Amino acid sequence: MGSFVRGLLVMVSFVSLLGLMLPAQAASLQTTFVVTTADDDFIADNGTCSLREALYAANTNQAYDACPAGGANDTIQLAAANYRLTRTGMNDETGVLGDLDILSDLTITGVSSATTIIDGMESDRVLDIYTATVTLNNLQIRNGFVDNDDELGRYYGHGILQRYGNLQIQSSLIERNGLLRSTMLANNYGGGIASLNGTLSIVDSTIRSNALRSYVDGFDEGSGHGAGLYISSQAVTITNSLFDNNQRGFGPAIYMIKGNLSLLNSVIQRSSDSHQTSAAINVLGGQLRITGGGLLNNTPQGLSLRGASSATLADTTFVGNGSSDPNARECSRGGAIYNAATLSIMHSRFIGNYADLGGALYQHAGKATLLDSEWVENRSSGGVRNDEECFGYGGAIYQNLGVVTLDTSTIAHNYSFHTGSGIAQLQATAIMTITNSTIVSNTNRYYEYDPEYPDMRTAGLYATGRMSLGNTIVANNYNTSVADAYDCMGTVLSLGHNLLEHPRPQAMYQCIFQAQASDQLNLDPILDQFDFHSGTTRSYSLNPLSPAIDAGADCGPFDQRGIPRPQDGDGDLQAVCDIGAFEYSLPAPTRFMLFAPYISQ
Repeated sequence: MGSFVRGLLVMVSFVSLLGLMLPAQAASLQTTFVVTTADDDFIADNGTCSLREALYAANTNQAYDACPAGGANDTIQLAAANYRLTRTGMNDETGVLGDLDILSDLTITGVSSATTIIDGMESDRVLDIYTATVTLNNLQIRNGFVDNDDELGRYYGHGILQRYGNLQIQSSLIERNGLLRSTMLANNYGGGIASLNGTLSIVDSTIRSNALRSYVDGFDEGSGHGAGLYISSQAVTITNSLFDNNQRGFGPAIYMIKGNLSLLNSVIQRSSDSHQTSAAINVLGGQLRITGGGLLNNTPQGLSLRGASSATLADTTFVGNGSSDPNARECSRGGAIYNAATLSIMHSRFIGNYADLGGALYQHAGKATLLDSEWVENRSSGGVRNDEECFGYGGAIYQNLGVVTLDTSTIAHNYSFHTGSGIAQLQATAIMTITNSTIVSNTNRYYEYDPEYPDMRTAGLYATGRMSLGNTIVANNYNTSVADAYDCMGTVLSLGHNLLEHPRPQAMYQCIFQAQASDQLNLDPILDQFDFHSGTTRSYSLNPLSPAIDAGADCGPFDQRGIPRPQDGDGDLQAVCDIGAFEYSLPAPTRFMLFAPYISQ
């Protein structure tokens, strides 16, 4: 009986009482079950209503023990207690043994996620949802462990398996599900939740400390996918929620193979896996949209996009994601994002991410559009790994292939051991266009000078493919070992109105092969403070003496902060674009009011 009093009367709703009086219509009415025991019993005549018995009555629309007959859209109310699932058994789809099967529309409501706990006891999955509309409120789902596979040898949803239907999870905690007892079980999908079909909504909830098998737990085959959440369903929406400390498997927080995933004001943090191709959110197919929130301190990557996938990120923060493991098989690529698909970023911040190649972004292939964003203090350290040597290119961004458009953004204070501390482009067929941006104060420390390869000291831009530069500031990028560097090197096509402080002078390593008359070379941009300046991302303001003021063109309607441009910055009453990501405006004039003297009558 646990902490409950035996014989407590079962409360039912008024509609349910009508159903008892009108049996022919009972299946169409609603029943509210109040569970009276925390024991996992299924005994017909002991006078209690357990959680398992309430689910059986709801699924079958038949009374059982002290639980009334279910109807449509039933509700189960749980008190604050630990509901331990002790009736073990496999391949039971009635809910009598093993996991709790949900076959009809249902709401399960607890007191809070801290006090109302459904515990799988590491003996089976906790909830198995078939074709139904299900809402889970104020619950904790924990210690689910699936030990029986399907006909193809796969294990889905240790905490919750959503086969079909519509699932809503509200104000709940999904914790410590998956391979906590055995990390060697292969072919696992969804430690906390597996959503295979239908729709899933997660609101004000936490998915924490779930685990699967890693890609390198002894075998390369059969690794886990989605320790927190596995998605192959139609639509998943996650709002105001937290994914924390989910471990191992491709996508230790979230793995999506198809469908649509939307994250709104949610945080993905402290996810980790030992293989360098894994990421906290791993998207192999489908569409991802992240608005607000952030990805923080995930290892080895924050987000990976591959296959037929696309992602749109807005107002999102990436901080401290990455890996630089000296014992890894291969180089880590893209601490914040690895992109081999279609990526769009706007109004976002990338701070302190790190990898062997591409501290924040590794553009492997596909297309990336990067707008109105801040890329600061990211680093690519490089090193020797078991299977390859990592040279430490691209402190902020590394482009291997594909097409990249960077506009109205700031790339500053990034570091690389090798070259291209701001941006490194390493393939001849890669295409990158940079406009209306500020690329300053990036550093590298490669110190072995070879006269035939002086490019190793380049700390701003390094280009070997098709790179175009327009209305952009590149300045104050340097090598920390010799206190000398040039801002850019390679085949860079000028689109005009650029300001470069230290382009390479040698013909062989010239920075701009087709310079325009509007370009300003070997000139200090005279920048001011690095701050938010009333925006949501940081940028460098322009000193009133800056030669970038009113010296640009084709700057777009807004600067990085969202301030309208162009504006009159030099007082000649002509609104002209500034060079770079920041639009300078003259201080508002001081107004004086003249008053006639008061004369006493």
